[in-house]
Amino acid sequence: MSGEQTFAIDISRHAVSAFADAFARWASVHAIPETSVRAFQVVFDELLTNAIDYALQGKADALLQVVLRPDGQALDAWIIDNGPAFDPLHEAATPDLELSVEDRPIGGLGIHLVKSLMDCADYRRSEGRNLLHLSKRHAD
Repeated sequence: MSGEQTFAIDISRHAVSAFADAFARWASVHAIPETSVRAFQVVFDELLTNAIDYALQGKADALLQVVLRPDGQALDAWIIDNGPAFDPLHEAATPDLELSVEDRPIGGLGIHLVKSLMDCADYRRSEGRNLLHLSKRHAD
């Protein structure tokens, strides 16, 4: 199945919402199951917002892209940015889920959600860019 699509994301929180709408339309055209769409919506919101707020804010040549590739059985996505090298899967704090919400420090839950919602998540740095690959198989 073809249908690979690259989305350029502006460096603003409004752009995350606009991308969510564009992703939903793209997913509908490509018959991506609703469970996969919802999981990716949560993951994209977390990761794109973090990239905009922490890695790219104020960067004159900021680049933020999402590449989507459906294959009928799964959806693969790559989030690409040219911020400082940062592997969120290993460098972000791991939340202590045993603590109450009041006692838990801020941060880490978003990456926990990414790892929980995706079947595969891996990071690499190439040519001055962060490449975060995400994959989710469609439920039967």
